[in-house]
Amino acid sequence: IFNVLIDGKLEDNTQFISLDLLNEMKSDQLTKHNLKQFFNWNLNEDYSYGFGGRVRIKNQLYPLTEVGEYGWDGLLGSSGLVDTKNKITMTIMLSSHPGHNKLVETEFFDALYQDLRLNNLA
Repeated sequence: IFNVLIDGKLEDNTQFISLDLLNEMKSDQLTKHNLKQFFNWNLNEDYSYGFGGRVRIKNQLYPLTEVGEYGWDGLLGSSGLVDTKNKITMTIMLSSHPGHNKLVETEFFDALYQDLRLNNLA
C-alpha cells in the first residue's frame, strides 16, 4: 500500500501521484503556514506534519530514523512509515489502549533503523 508513496509510481511504472504532491506531503506544513504553535500532538519534537501525516524534520531524538521520513500514526497503534531516501515502506498494525502505542512504535522504528544501519542499508 505505501510503496506508491516512495516515488508516486504504481508497479507498472505509471505515475499515480505527482512528485510535487509527494514533496508537499513530506514537507513541514505547520511551520510553513505558521501553525505549529497550535498543534501539540507529535511523536517527538523532531517531527512536524505535512499533508496527511507526520514528517521528520530533524533526527536528534529517539527513535533515530531519517530526516524526510513521513507517515501516519493511528490512535490505537497502527503506523505507516515511508522513507524515500532509502526506498523503504513499513506498516505495523496493532491495537492498544488509545495513546499507549508510542512505546511499541518507537521501539519498532528504532529496531528497523538499527538493523538497516548495521547492514549498511541506510
